[in-house]
Amino acid sequence: KNSVFVSVHLNKFTTSSATGAQVFYSPNLKDSEKLGSLVQKSIVSGLQPLNTRAIKRATSSTFLLYNATVPAILVECGFLSNKDELNKLKTDKYQSQMAFAISCGIINYL
Repeated sequence: KNSVFVSVHLNKFTTSSATGAQVFYSPNLKDSEKLGSLVQKSIVSGLQPLNTRAIKRATSSTFLLYNATVPAILVECGFLSNKDELNKLKTDKYQSQMAFAISCGIINYL
């Protein structure tokens, strides 16, 4: 009962113009939205200041979030279909910065 579920992913879209991290949250517990909001805010403030993506409620097509029994989020860290973002996502430095931003959001939630 004293846990959260965080799933980390990379996104891909049909056009290369899509950019930015985005958090999806479980519809099962209100705290999932709060967790998602804090993680998104941490990513924007610490790593992607131009990111205007809003968090989104998961649908039944996202099995893990739709069936979660603890506060749960899925973090899309960026788009592999965007060349500039892909190049950043490949680096150890950016991966560490993203992990730090996600963990800061989790810590703020806790």
